[in-house]
Amino acid sequence: MDLYRTLHDCPDIDYLTMHIWPYNWSWVDGEHPQNGIDNAEAQTLKYIADHVAVAQALDKPLVLEEFGFPRDDFRFSMSSPTTGRDRYYRTVFDEVVRSASEGGKFAGVNFWGWGGYGVPAHENWQKGDAYTGDPAQEAQGLNSVFATDKSTVSVIRSAASAISEALSK
Repeated sequence: MDLYRTLHDCPDIDYLTMHIWPYNWSWVDGEHPQNGIDNAEAQTLKYIADHVAVAQALDKPLVLEEFGFPRDDFRFSMSSPTTGRDRYYRTVFDEVVRSASEGGKFAGVNFWGWGGYGVPAHENWQKGDAYTGDPAQEAQGLNSVFATDKSTVSVIRSAASAISEALSK
Protein backbone atom coordinates (compact mmCIF):
# COMPACT_ATOMS: atom_id res chain seq x y z
CA MET A 1 0.00 0.00 0.00
CA ASP A 2 2.97 2.32 0.52
CA LEU A 3 3.93 2.03 -3.14
CA TYR A 4 0.27 2.47 -4.18
CA ARG A 5 0.09 5.67 -2.16
CA THR A 6 3.41 6.95 -3.50
CA LEU A 7 2.34 6.33 -7.09
CA HIS A 8 -0.94 8.21 -6.63
CA ASP A 9 0.46 11.05 -4.53
CA CYS A 10 1.09 13.23 -7.54
CA PRO A 11 -0.74 16.45 -8.41
CA ASP A 12 -1.14 15.24 -12.01
CA ILE A 13 -3.17 12.21 -10.90
CA ASP A 14 -6.80 13.08 -10.22
CA TYR A 15 -8.12 9.77 -8.92
CA LEU A 16 -7.05 6.31 -7.81
CA THR A 17 -7.92 3.01 -9.46
CA MET A 18 -7.91 -0.62 -8.45
CA HIS A 19 -8.85 -4.01 -9.89
CA ILE A 20 -10.24 -7.00 -8.01
CA TRP A 21 -10.13 -10.57 -9.32
CA PRO A 22 -11.14 -13.13 -6.62
CA TYR A 23 -10.67 -16.16 -8.90
CA ASN A 24 -7.33 -15.04 -10.33
CA TRP A 25 -6.08 -14.18 -6.85
CA SER A 26 -7.10 -17.60 -5.40
CA TRP A 27 -9.66 -16.13 -3.01
CA VAL A 28 -12.14 -18.79 -4.14
CA ASP A 29 -12.10 -22.48 -5.01
CA GLY A 30 -10.89 -22.86 -8.59
CA GLU A 31 -13.47 -25.48 -9.52
CA HIS A 32 -16.46 -24.12 -7.57
CA PRO A 33 -15.90 -20.38 -7.07
CA GLN A 34 -19.37 -19.88 -5.60
CA ASN A 35 -18.34 -22.09 -2.66
CA GLY A 36 -15.65 -19.60 -1.61
CA ILE A 37 -17.86 -16.56 -1.72
CA ASP A 38 -17.53 -15.78 2.00
CA ASN A 39 -13.74 -15.52 1.69
CA ALA A 40 -14.00 -13.56 -1.57
CA GLU A 41 -16.32 -11.04 0.08
CA ALA A 42 -14.14 -10.68 3.18
CA GLN A 43 -10.95 -10.26 1.12
CA THR A 44 -12.69 -7.81 -1.21
CA LEU A 45 -14.06 -5.64 1.58
CA LYS A 46 -10.60 -5.47 3.18
CA TYR A 47 -8.98 -4.70 -0.17
CA ILE A 48 -11.48 -1.91 -0.81
CA ALA A 49 -11.06 -0.50 2.71
CA ASP A 50 -7.26 -0.45 2.35
CA HIS A 51 -7.53 1.47 -0.92
CA VAL A 52 -10.21 3.82 0.41
CA ALA A 53 -7.88 4.72 3.29
CA VAL A 54 -5.25 5.83 0.78
CA ALA A 55 -7.86 7.74 -1.23
CA GLN A 56 -8.97 9.53 1.93
CA ALA A 57 -5.40 10.38 2.89
CA LEU A 58 -4.77 11.82 -0.59
CA ASP A 59 -8.25 13.40 -0.79
CA LYS A 60 -8.91 11.83 -4.19
CA PRO A 61 -11.76 9.63 -5.43
CA LEU A 62 -11.24 5.89 -5.97
CA VAL A 63 -12.63 3.87 -8.87
CA LEU A 64 -12.83 0.09 -9.00
CA GLU A 65 -11.83 0.05 -12.63
CA GLU A 66 -12.59 -3.60 -13.21
CA PHE A 67 -13.72 -6.64 -11.29
CA GLY A 68 -15.16 -9.97 -12.28
CA PHE A 69 -16.40 -13.25 -10.95
CA PRO A 70 -16.78 -16.55 -12.83
CA ARG A 71 -19.99 -18.46 -13.33
CA ASP A 72 -20.86 -21.20 -10.86
CA ASP A 73 -18.73 -24.34 -11.01
CA PHE A 74 -16.30 -22.50 -13.31
CA ARG A 75 -18.39 -23.19 -16.39
CA PHE A 76 -18.40 -20.95 -19.42
CA SER A 77 -21.74 -21.78 -20.98
CA MET A 78 -24.22 -18.91 -21.18
CA SER A 79 -26.75 -21.22 -19.52
CA SER A 80 -24.54 -21.83 -16.46
CA PRO A 81 -25.86 -20.36 -13.19
CA THR A 82 -24.46 -17.11 -11.78
CA THR A 83 -25.49 -17.34 -8.11
CA GLY A 84 -21.97 -16.74 -6.79
CA ARG A 85 -21.40 -13.90 -9.23
CA ASP A 86 -24.69 -12.25 -8.34
CA ARG A 87 -23.92 -12.36 -4.63
CA TYR A 88 -20.39 -11.06 -5.18
CA TYR A 89 -21.59 -8.23 -7.42
CA ARG A 90 -24.15 -7.20 -4.77
CA THR A 91 -21.39 -7.04 -2.16
CA VAL A 92 -19.20 -4.82 -4.32
CA PHE A 93 -22.06 -2.59 -5.43
CA ASP A 94 -23.33 -2.24 -1.85
CA GLU A 95 -19.95 -0.74 -0.90
CA VAL A 96 -20.18 1.83 -3.69
CA VAL A 97 -23.77 2.70 -2.70
CA ARG A 98 -22.73 3.06 0.95
CA SER A 99 -19.83 5.31 -0.03
CA ALA A 100 -22.03 7.42 -2.31
CA SER A 101 -24.61 7.77 0.46
CA GLU A 102 -21.93 8.98 2.87
CA GLY A 103 -20.06 11.20 0.40
CA GLY A 104 -17.12 8.81 0.60
CA LYS A 105 -14.12 8.40 -1.67
CA PHE A 106 -15.17 5.08 -3.26
CA ALA A 107 -16.70 6.83 -6.23
CA GLY A 108 -17.05 4.45 -9.16
CA VAL A 109 -17.15 0.85 -10.30
CA ASN A 110 -16.98 -1.12 -13.56
CA PHE A 111 -17.73 -4.82 -13.79
CA TRP A 112 -15.93 -6.98 -16.33
CA GLY A 113 -17.23 -7.34 -18.94
CA TRP A 114 -20.36 -6.79 -20.94
CA GLY A 115 -20.82 -9.67 -23.39
CA GLY A 116 -24.25 -8.36 -24.35
CA TYR A 117 -25.82 -10.36 -27.15
CA GLY A 118 -22.56 -11.95 -28.21
CA VAL A 119 -22.43 -15.74 -28.22
CA PRO A 120 -19.10 -17.51 -27.70
CA ALA A 121 -18.41 -19.83 -30.63
CA HIS A 122 -15.43 -21.51 -28.97
CA GLU A 123 -14.07 -21.72 -25.45
CA ASN A 124 -11.00 -19.84 -26.63
CA TRP A 125 -11.58 -16.91 -28.96
CA GLN A 126 -10.71 -17.48 -32.60
CA LYS A 127 -10.54 -15.08 -35.51
CA GLY A 128 -14.06 -14.38 -36.73
CA ASP A 129 -15.75 -15.15 -33.38
CA ALA A 130 -18.02 -12.55 -31.81
CA TYR A 131 -16.41 -10.43 -29.12
CA THR A 132 -18.03 -11.35 -25.81
CA GLY A 133 -16.15 -9.25 -23.28
CA ASP A 134 -13.46 -11.66 -22.17
CA PRO A 135 -9.98 -11.16 -23.64
CA ALA A 136 -8.91 -13.58 -26.36
CA GLN A 137 -6.45 -15.37 -24.06
CA GLU A 138 -9.19 -16.26 -21.52
CA ALA A 139 -12.09 -18.63 -21.85
CA GLN A 140 -15.00 -16.91 -23.53
CA GLY A 141 -17.78 -16.58 -20.98
CA LEU A 142 -15.39 -16.66 -18.01
CA ASN A 143 -16.39 -13.26 -16.64
CA SER A 144 -18.71 -11.97 -19.36
CA VAL A 145 -22.15 -10.73 -18.42
CA PHE A 146 -24.57 -11.56 -21.21
CA ALA A 147 -27.93 -9.92 -21.87
CA THR A 148 -29.47 -13.32 -21.10
CA ASP A 149 -27.97 -13.32 -17.56
CA LYS A 150 -31.24 -11.99 -16.14
CA SER A 151 -30.29 -12.22 -12.46
CA THR A 152 -26.91 -10.51 -12.94
CA VAL A 153 -28.43 -7.82 -15.13
CA SER A 154 -31.01 -7.23 -12.40
CA VAL A 155 -28.25 -6.85 -9.79
CA ILE A 156 -26.47 -4.33 -12.03
CA ARG A 157 -29.65 -2.36 -12.74
CA SER A 158 -30.56 -2.22 -9.06
CA ALA A 159 -27.06 -1.04 -8.15
CA ALA A 160 -27.03 1.63 -10.84
CA SER A 161 -30.37 2.92 -9.58
CA ALA A 162 -29.22 2.88 -5.94
CA ILE A 163 -25.97 4.68 -6.79
CA SER A 164 -27.86 7.30 -8.78
CA GLU A 165 -30.33 7.80 -5.95
CA ALA A 166 -27.56 8.09 -3.36
CA LEU A 167 -25.73 10.68 -5.43
CA SER A 168 -28.84 12.77 -6.00
CA LYS A 169 -29.35 13.35 -2.27
